[in-house]
Amino acid sequence: MKKFLIFILALVAFEYFLSSCAGIASPGGGPRDTTVPELDTSYPPNFSLNFNSKEITLIFNEYITLKNANQQIMLSPLTDEKLEIKSRAKVVTIELPDTLLENTTYTLSFGSSITDFTEGNVNDKFKYIFSTGDFIDSLLLSGNITDAFTNEPVKEMLVALYELEQTDSLNLDSLPYKRIPTYYTYTDELGYFKLEYLKYGRFMFLAFNDKRGNFKLNTGNEEMAIYTELINMTDSIEPLRLKSFKPLANRRFYGARLKEKGKVQLSFSQPVPDIEVERIFPTREVNRDSVFIELNENKDTLFYWFEDNGLDSIKLKVSGYENIDDTNLVRIIDYESPELSLDVADTEIKSGESIKINANLPVTKIDSSKIYLYDSQDTIPFSVEFKARPAKEFLIKPAAYPSNMSLSLLEGAVKGFFNTESDSLKSSLRTLKGEDLGNLKFIVVADSVQDYVLIMTNPTGKEVVNESFRGYLTIDLKRKKPGEYKAYIIKDRNRDGKWTPGSFIDKRLPESVIYYQDKIEIRANWDIELEWKVKEP
Repeated sequence: MKKFLIFILALVAFEYFLSSCAGIASPGGGPRDTTVPELDTSYPPNFSLNFNSKEITLIFNEYITLKNANQQIMLSPLTDEKLEIKSRAKVVTIELPDTLLENTTYTLSFGSSITDFTEGNVNDKFKYIFSTGDFIDSLLLSGNITDAFTNEPVKEMLVALYELEQTDSLNLDSLPYKRIPTYYTYTDELGYFKLEYLKYGRFMFLAFNDKRGNFKLNTGNEEMAIYTELINMTDSIEPLRLKSFKPLANRRFYGARLKEKGKVQLSFSQPVPDIEVERIFPTREVNRDSVFIELNENKDTLFYWFEDNGLDSIKLKVSGYENIDDTNLVRIIDYESPELSLDVADTEIKSGESIKINANLPVTKIDSSKIYLYDSQDTIPFSVEFKARPAKEFLIKPAAYPSNMSLSLLEGAVKGFFNTESDSLKSSLRTLKGEDLGNLKFIVVADSVQDYVLIMTNPTGKEVVNESFRGYLTIDLKRKKPGEYKAYIIKDRNRDGKWTPGSFIDKRLPESVIYYQDKIEIRANWDIELEWKVKEP
């Protein structure tokens, strides 16, 4: 066998020498080569038993290129030492570590690293299998992972299987933090995975995003998919159907920093809808018109706007939500003052609605004498609704609703933080009449003993329905803009009115989300009635 190997290697080297002199290139003309490189010879042979070699030599039937070999070529079970991988012409050599386990079946996966030299065709199916014992383990565990909220496939997630010793039963929660998995693979583009050549035994399953590439949980906040029971590997294991989720982080205030002039960003690990922020330094009275507080859409980031007035620092106290009680000193940096800009939120409004104006800075004053609303015939009286001062939006309520009208704000019509004034703004508006709008009656029929939450969104993605129910629910959407709406329900196991992710520590699966699969289209001047009989997927 050794003489044969030396002969093969010499032949390949000679071939490589000739091709190097002539240059390797694709032949001109003819059909494109679509065949992938295939293994021609290996030493030791694939599926070898009682394996004790220090090196594997693979010879392919054509010239190849290894791409991202260190990331793509994986040995399972894992070893503490890295593989030494070399490639030349048709030959790949892999130097193995000295720490291979006895009586163990190993799988050497190549991912998408093996490509042919000329066309880049990828052989992503090839695996090299060997056993340090008398037989090849043959058990299989497969399945797929989809996102628990969107139901979309989750790709490139590490799928880990941990063999359990007798003493591990008391410390299962710490295993993924301390130990690399016994077997592992990654999900493909469609979220599928397959662990092959497994041995009999008792295992713990966990899949997670291994962003640091160390095969371990690092924070416990990584996106993950759990299987709540231990797995006893036998001849018949049904494919797993798993849902991934991002666990709720421990309640924590990360801190505050100056984002831009007069704008402090306060970040939290979870949504904080009831948080309170108070300035405690400088201690002088703060004018309410000089402070504005807003939460982002996810409610996990708060922005504290203030008129800095030459301050060099401020201290903020954060309190009022889930026992958060903290203070932060924020140093003031001399940022350039921003400009105040405005835009019309929607140029199509329904009769009776107000025109919404958004601002990028907190607004402190509005001069109605510099605002004009008119149609082709005359000006239209209006009122300005500006209840909170300051605010980042205000409303203009027309006294009449012609089919078409124009809005004009002169320069300086709006004043904002940092002594800013708005530039002029002009916009054409259209009034939607009854015949421009549609009505939808949406009936949901579900399990009468299960708690659900129905969510519906409009064509812009804005939530228009959020209703908890059991068994039966009727929603009437009147005079809505035409377009495609979407609906889904949450199986609200804990009855908190929102979707709840899973927990690895508590062995709790994420709440299920079921989407209405048919099209919900509201049409102008139409009355539509739809019924959704919810079926568990």
